[in-house]
Amino acid sequence: MTTQERYEIMYGDKKVDTKAIIGNNARVLAPERKTQPKKVKTRTHAPQPVAQTHSMRDHIRMGVAILAIAVLCICYLSIGNANYKQRRANALLKTEVSEMIAENDELKASITEATNLAKIKKIAVKRYGMKTPDKAHIIKYGSEKKDYVRQYSSIPD
Repeated sequence: MTTQERYEIMYGDKKVDTKAIIGNNARVLAPERKTQPKKVKTRTHAPQPVAQTHSMRDHIRMGVAILAIAVLCICYLSIGNANYKQRRANALLKTEVSEMIAENDELKASITEATNLAKIKKIAVKRYGMKTPDKAHIIKYGSEKKDYVRQYSSIPD
């Protein structure tokens, strides 16, 4: 089966252009392009540089832009400097806090040692010459409230 027969089967009785390309998306051949010969330009003189003219408005815009960049740079540097100072102060405070924590731990240990009743009794007997009271020196009395005793209230007889 030829390409022309396939085309007739696909499109039936319609008039078929014989220049059509079967199997391609382009159904009609593109017209031939006419190429024109390239023109060779010959220079007779060197091109003159174009003088650039800047208006006063352009100069003001450039000045404002440079000033804005300078202000932003100064702000950036001052913020960086403030950040450095804050980090340095933070480090100093952290070392101070760690020293205080160590001192606090030492004080807690000394308080715990000072509230040890056996050690208090030992210091009272040896350093101050105190003696443990006998049963005759101990007076017991009852209180209306069993769980609380006022320190400076009168002792009942």
